[in-house]
Amino acid sequence: MEEGRRLGLEIGLATSAHYDWAVGFKKYGLINYFDCIRTKENITHLKPDPQIYREALARLYI
Repeated sequence: MEEGRRLGLEIGLATSAHYDWAVGFKKYGLINYFDCIRTKENITHLKPDPQIYREALARLYI
C-alpha cells in the first residue's frame, strides 16, 4: 500500500460488510491508505453483483 501511494495510485476498499466492520481495522493504521470505502450501506445489490466495485471505481475517478 505504501508503494501504491508512492506511485500516486488511489486505493479503494469495496466490501459487502457493514461500514463499522470495514473501518474496525483503523487501529492498525491502515484506514488512511484508502481514498474510498464502499460498504453494503452504499449499495442496493450485494455480491456477486458488481455494483459495489462500480461504486468504488466511480468514487476513485471523480
